[in-house]
Amino acid sequence: MKALFIGKTKIKLESVNSSNNYALKLLKNTKLHEGTIIWAIEQKKGKGQRGKYWESEKGKNLTFSIIFFPEFLKAEEQFYLSKVISLGVTDFLKNHVENVSIKWANDIYVNNKKIAGILIENSIKKEKIVHTVAGIGLNLNQTKFISNATNPISLKLLTKNQYDLEKSLNLLCNYIEKRYIDLQLNHFEQIDKDYLEILYHYNEYHSYSSKGKTFKAKIKGIAKTGELILQNKKGEEKKYTFEEISFVN
Repeated sequence: MKALFIGKTKIKLESVNSSNNYALKLLKNTKLHEGTIIWAIEQKKGKGQRGKYWESEKGKNLTFSIIFFPEFLKAEEQFYLSKVISLGVTDFLKNHVENVSIKWANDIYVNNKKIAGILIENSIKKEKIVHTVAGIGLNLNQTKFISNATNPISLKLLTKNQYDLEKSLNLLCNYIEKRYIDLQLNHFEQIDKDYLEILYHYNEYHSYSSKGKTFKAKIKGIAKTGELILQNKKGEEKKYTFEEISFVN
């Protein structure tokens, strides 16, 4: 089934520094439809989490941004956008490979390797989300990675198949749109359930680092506002923001 609005309008760019930055600038001066996509064949300075950049060889992968107007969400519910977009990406990937998971907050893994990353930038006014730009980088056909990223992988490396970029983009849009519509319909409980079921290291002891200290804990859930809820071996639970905690490989 073809997506109803995500990807209906595509702005295709041969080269851009960052599709997210391009989209944010466009929003200042242009009236855009929800679901408009900024699709970059080459992204020179793709934005990643914690100020990192997203490596992507020109013409090999999907690097694009989707524009949303989720005014139905409260500002405190903004992490649900991360949940549904991540779930849409994993839905797409599960057609091709097994052992797909979401590594909190916005990375997508196959086994223990990173295949996709998501960067969501929200504009908030008076407790409401005015607009959202969701940048997605998905490794499709790249087979050599030269950055200092420790664990990149692509679909081609996993399956030995070559993927058509536009067909893959259109299919990915279908899955993301389905999850976004679930959010519009207030299917919060189902979204939460699906997210936890596929969450990397959920309810398993793993090593984490916070404020210079390393410790073992297990993920017990995600707070409504997006914080990671960890339980240590003493049974004590604590919430952490993305800036406060990191996984130890």
